[in-house]
Amino acid sequence: MNSIAPALKLLVREGMAQDEPIKLRKAMKEIDRDSRRFGWTDDTLEALPAEWQWRCCTARLQLGYLDWRGWQWRNPRGGTDPFDIPVWKLGLPVYPVQPQCTEPEKVKSLLVYSEQGVGDSIMFAQAFKYVLPYTEKVTIEVEPRLCSFMQRSFPEFEFHALKDIRDSSWVKEGQFDAKVLYGDVVARFMRDKSEYNNPPYIIPDPEKVAYWKNWLEEIPKPWIGYSWYGRQGVLKDMPCKGWINLQYGDFDQPEGLITPPINLMDDFEDIYAIVQNLDNVVV
Repeated sequence: MNSIAPALKLLVREGMAQDEPIKLRKAMKEIDRDSRRFGWTDDTLEALPAEWQWRCCTARLQLGYLDWRGWQWRNPRGGTDPFDIPVWKLGLPVYPVQPQCTEPEKVKSLLVYSEQGVGDSIMFAQAFKYVLPYTEKVTIEVEPRLCSFMQRSFPEFEFHALKDIRDSSWVKEGQFDAKVLYGDVVARFMRDKSEYNNPPYIIPDPEKVAYWKNWLEEIPKPWIGYSWYGRQGVLKDMPCKGWINLQYGDFDQPEGLITPPINLMDDFEDIYAIVQNLDNVVV
């Protein structure tokens, strides 16, 4: 086990660094080599420290390897399953990496139930269309703030606000043939890394787009949206006056940063309509 430690430690330090692809590739090559050399089993890798597992799989995904058990490591699940429906297992190959994932089985009705935050829910939505070949009907629960524009953007699916599903008894035995966690849709149904190159898939409300375009006309162009990492709690190096604030939370408003008169934590329809009009967004 000692021979893999340097490579794993490298991933712990730099596994999230987008500007270190050569080091990431070198580390992953060493891990693949040692896994074959020592014949590590699934149980062996499960015993690794959690941080090593998470960094290792994250680096792997960054390099374009989607057919890896790391999806399961990267999305640890906790708590009690709210639905008594047969589990749709990921079916991904055991480490080391295999050429392809197993083909998803086909079912009549599928429930995608949510355990993701708002940002990840929007990001993972790009995989929804890849579910269609494997089921006749898809029901997806999402956080209430996302429900309206998700339904508009993906009319072929049925969306329900999370609270509607968890607080009601409409999910009955036999209603769905299978279920899959929201965060596992990408791992289960996207077959190739090229499928990440999607065109924009969220459709904003056209009336709100027109409203916010009119509001922006009072501001000199270019219209630049600005957001930063919220948990830092500090706005640093304001790059230009007249930029549009897209950052939620409490902070001291710097001079020159223009905040739309909306709740940036909750008003997602308005946020998307504003972004649709912007010339650029800096995050």
